Parts: sequence; structure tokens; C-alpha cells
Amino acid sequence: MSEVPEIISAETIAAWSEDSYRIEKYGKDPSVVLIGEEHHRPDLISKQLELIEMLDPEFVLHEFGSGWIHDPAKETTERQPGRKWDAVENPEESQVPREFIDHSNRMGYTIVGCDLTATEFALAELDIARLNPKYEIVSLHERDLGHLDIPGDIYCKKLFQLIDPYREAKMIETIHEYRAKTTRPLVVVMGQIHASRIHRKGLMKGKDFGYVMVDQIGRRKPEKVDAVRNATRKKATVIG
Repeated sequence: MSEVPEIISAETIAAWSEDSYRIEKYGKDPSVVLIGEEHHRPDLISKQLELIEMLDPEFVLHEFGSGWIHDPAKETTERQPGRKWDAVENPEESQVPREFIDHSNRMGYTIVGCDLTATEFALAELDIARLNPKYEIVSLHERDLGHLDIPGDIYCKKLFQLIDPYREAKMIETIHEYRAKTTRPLVVVMGQIHASRIHRKGLMKGKDFGYVMVDQIGRRKPEKVDAVRNATRKKATVIG
């Protein structure tokens, strides 16, 4: 977009937070708010919706939306174009809280998923198995992925450590994509672990925008990331 993006003022965020959350800023003139939450907490969701009303964004990105996009004009949830899907994935798999859907329909902002689809998740798992052959791979559950030449979903015992680089690469890619599509503030909601790590490791630094990271849980000790995860992060590619 050629227009100058709307800037998020520190005063607005401070007033909204009421000193309840840890807030850190990167870069000048931030136009993105990265919210790190503890999932399924109604009190945190309520505060997120309050901030959305204050900032009036065109798009809200949400981890629980995976590869779905919710159109408030049609009140429908559909597949994002350009993502990888299988035949059985459907909008009911979107985990975006109902409060967000109702709020989106009323306020008019689009909800964009910023995590991997089930198919992209399976592709990432296959890549993990290729990069880490010493880890045991076992069947997770049946899924028809034959058209992608994938023998079914797989599970790695260290999956929850090794999958994050792929998920966070997709989150960052989606943030950058939708930041470029709007001149209004962009609000992003994801788990505190993801938001904190993206900020702490500087994974969004060097982008052409500033941002504010809001940790709704508070201060936590930096997560210990082992050498295997770091090695996987360096080799991981964006899936989708």
C-alpha cells in the first residue's frame, strides 16, 4: 500500500493495559500489535476485543484460525487462497473463539488465520522426519492425503519442540502479508510462547514496520531452546 500506515500510540496501549501486561516496543512508529495470550481465558479475550474496538483494524490475525479467513460481510469462513489443504478440512475446524466471530460480524473486521493448516502441519512433520531421522516416527491418525503423496499424518516425539519454527515462520509471513494490505493498525493474537519467542529472538526485526508486543500473562523466564530446535529453525522453510 502506498499510503502511510496509521501509527499505534504508546499512550493508547498503556491506557488499555492498565499496567496489567508486559509491553515492549520494537522500531519506530509501530503499526502492529502482537498479543501473546494464554488460550481460552475469557478475561483475556475480553481485553483483546476491547483493544480491537479502540484501534479499529481492518484485519485481525489469529493463531486459532489456521488457514481460514472469516468474512464479516458474508458472515462466512472460507479457505485462504494459496494455502495447502486436503479434501476433508472444513471451516468447522477453525478454533477462533465465538466471541471473535460475533465481534467481527458486528465491527466489520476480517479475521485471518495465521497458523498452519492440517495439511501444512503434516508436510512440516515430514520435513522434521527428514531432518531428524534419529527420532521415532509413529502414526498419529488417519487422514486422506493421498493426492499430496503423503502416507498419512505422522508424529514425532519431539514434535512440539520441532514444529514451532514452521508455525512461527507462517505467522510472521502472514503478519507481513496483511500489514502490507492495510493502512490501519494490524492486531495479531497468538499464544504467549509464540509471541514472546518471536519478539525475544528478533524474528520480525528487519521488517519494514515497527510493532508493540503485549504479553498478557506477564513475565516468564526465557524458554530454553535446545540445539535440535535451533538447527531445525535454520533449515525450516515456510510451508504453504
